[in-house]
Amino acid sequence: MRDYAALIQTIEAAWAESSYTQEVDSALSAYTPHPEEQEARALFRGRHWKDISEAVLLANCPNPFLISAPAFRYYLPAFMITAIRDPDEMLFEAVLQRFTLPKKAGALAYFHAQFEGLSRDQRKAVALFLKTVKDIEFRPDQYGVRNKYNERSVRRINHSLEGYWEKGTP
Repeated sequence: MRDYAALIQTIEAAWAESSYTQEVDSALSAYTPHPEEQEARALFRGRHWKDISEAVLLANCPNPFLISAPAFRYYLPAFMITAIRDPDEMLFEAVLQRFTLPKKAGALAYFHAQFEGLSRDQRKAVALFLKTVKDIEFRPDQYGVRNKYNERSVRRINHSLEGYWEKGTP
């Protein structure tokens, strides 16, 4: 059994004061011509992040990632908690990829815009998420060897931690 209890507590504490704001509601209510975006937004509209069930997140992945940045930041704890409770699901990879620092300039600008509204404690929670996932999910085998996928994942996580998530967070 993977032990993520302390991480879940840290995530919940970092978003404890977070509330469903007009900005989140506006982001979820904005018109989109794409039915899958409308469907994803409707699953979240008017609901606190704690009220989004794991079943909804797992059944609709990656649709929840079609919501805009303000709503995504608000629902981020639900995504992270569900991902670590079910690391064998697609949502885990999708969340991990979202936290990975992109290399291309356009994607990097979008990445920064998406996460710029996080508080210091929320950034620390994301950094802890990445460190914990790296240590538990991508650890070396009994001989100290990682397969190529795990090696690449660890490099990407370390790059993201050093290049973004740990900057300005002691």
